[in-house]
Amino acid sequence: MSDSEDHQFDSKADAGASKTYPQQAGTVRKNGYLVIKNRPCKVVEVSTSKTGKHGHASVTLLLVTSSMARSLKILSHLLTTVMFLM
Repeated sequence: MSDSEDHQFDSKADAGASKTYPQQAGTVRKNGYLVIKNRPCKVVEVSTSKTGKHGHASVTLLLVTSSMARSLKILSHLLTTVMFLM
């Protein structure tokens, strides 16, 4: 290789940065956006329940998918990790 050669690198890939970030389900708020099953969803309603005699606190999320206008109802523990959209 000589010093006079020009090297050209064509980068067609991104840096691998994600457009989502993990956060606990207990921090979800109304009108926020989540990614469920690789689809963006808008949070329509959030309700939490207190801990029971043998269980943990839970959160119920009512979501609407943006593309198909389907509604999803998800029941989860408050500490479960969900993916938020940036």
